[in-house]
Amino acid sequence: MTWSTARTPWKSIAMRSLRQRCLMVDDLLATGGTMNACCQLVAGLGGDIVGISFLIELSFLKGRERFGKYDVHSVLQYDRE
Repeated sequence: MTWSTARTPWKSIAMRSLRQRCLMVDDLLATGGTMNACCQLVAGLGGDIVGISFLIELSFLKGRERFGKYDVHSVLQYDRE
């Protein structure tokens, strides 16, 4: 996904068959906007999100708060700028 558009290049026919348990993974959690959009997309297509994992979390931006109903894990956490 790009920052400037809400459209994705994925074929909807391929995503319809998702119906699986999904672990969402990204390199960085800042405000959580990108992962939130991805989770909405996957859940909307029938995916069962079992957790969200990040390599780095900028915890001072409080992005984790967007994912209260999911198990969220990050390897490294930075508490201040």
